[in-house]
Amino acid sequence: VAARVARLREEGQDPFGSYQLPQAAIALRQGTGRLVRTTRDRGVVAILDGRLARRSYGPALLGNLPRGTPRTEDLEDVARYFADTYASLP
Repeated sequence: VAARVARLREEGQDPFGSYQLPQAAIALRQGTGRLVRTTRDRGVVAILDGRLARRSYGPALLGNLPRGTPRTEDLEDVARYFADTYASLP
């Protein structure tokens, strides 16, 4: 990664925007996909880094989550999700 970043800088490119951000978006999407593979799978992806809400790159990362992925910033929503999920288990 360091060598690629150095090369991009030498070429006058922005390593964060042209390499690191796209790689992070792919990793986030793949990680989410590994959590939920079938319609019966359940889970929560907690992204606790406030920079996603404050920085310009937040929408680029969050926009790469699978379509229809619910989002919340309210911990009560997450608690309700778990309560509902575990209440329906045998």
